Amino acid sequence: KASVSVAKFKLQKGSTIGCKVIVRKKYLYEFLERLVHIYLPNVKGFLGIPQSSVGKNTLNIGIKDVHIVPEVTSWLGLTHFGFTITICLISNSIDETVNILKRFGIPIKKEI
Repeated sequence: KASVSVAKFKLQKGSTIGCKVIVRKKYLYEFLERLVHIYLPNVKGFLGIPQSSVGKNTLNIGIKDVHIVPEVTSWLGLTHFGFTITICLISNSIDETVNILKRFGIPIKKEI
């Protein structure tokens, strides 16, 4: 919920500005499979996730076009907002995180 009103953004105090969903177990693997094989290839000009978005234990993906994930648009009623996907892992280094993500099939670009 918004804590203050901002006229420039047409935002009123108390209006909903965000949502957080945690996906676990079999739903996580289903979502990852759809993300890698269906949603990401449909992103215009997608060449892979930059390695700079991989942290020690996390991967953060920002998606501007909500329409690639129909569940989000129908469930939340979003039409012109983007969203962020954060994948949390247990690893000791960035290289280990990259290797785990590649095993899941997530395309990660190599840094030049």
